[in-house]
Amino acid sequence: MMLPRTKPWTDDEDLRLKELWSAGLTNSAIGEVIGRSRNAISGRRYRLELPERPSPITYKVCAASVATGRDCRSDGRADDAQAIGAQC
Repeated sequence: MMLPRTKPWTDDEDLRLKELWSAGLTNSAIGEVIGRSRNAISGRRYRLELPERPSPITYKVCAASVATGRDCRSDGRADDAQAIGAQC
């Protein structure tokens, strides 16, 4: 079974992708503007070697995670919090 081929990227699409990426838009938002999927945007951005941006996801830091070097769980408690007597 052959997979459907996608349309080739145009120079105009590449330029628009670079502009929107520099403006700080997400892959999803750029995809909506250009008419491509967020995964297509991500792949093309990689091929164009556009710079990475820091993740918008932040993690809670608690005393237990600092003491143990492990991340806190989603409920705000580190796995070893009770073992070291720390509260997150």
